[in-house]
Amino acid sequence: MAGAIDRRPRHAHSPTLQGAMVLNISSPSSDAGVMARYFSSANFSPNGFNFEQWKDDEFDAALQTISEATDPATISAAYRKAHERIVDNPPWLFIVHDLNPRAMSPKIKGFVSPQSWFVDLTLVGLQ
Repeated sequence: MAGAIDRRPRHAHSPTLQGAMVLNISSPSSDAGVMARYFSSANFSPNGFNFEQWKDDEFDAALQTISEATDPATISAAYRKAHERIVDNPPWLFIVHDLNPRAMSPKIKGFVSPQSWFVDLTLVGLQ
């Protein structure tokens, strides 16, 4: 493939990824602290968890507003903006956003809908 063009985003070449092309990260981004931990440009590795070195100035500005504002409407608007930036300029490809796993076949027995993030699959079987 000599001469092939590498179309991966700049952050895909991060040396901290050590050549990895796929990571399975299960993290709620519903909390501003978690969003900051994974996506704030201030948290590039090795200083934090932003290992892909994703940077979005609008996202960082929204996080700054969330951390400094006291007005609930201002905080809500900044939170919405931060979430929009993660959706519109994603730091990685989101494959699954499954809040409620379901067993959809009548052949599946023993499945109990989880009341948390954890699903006990040791009880599940097929008939």
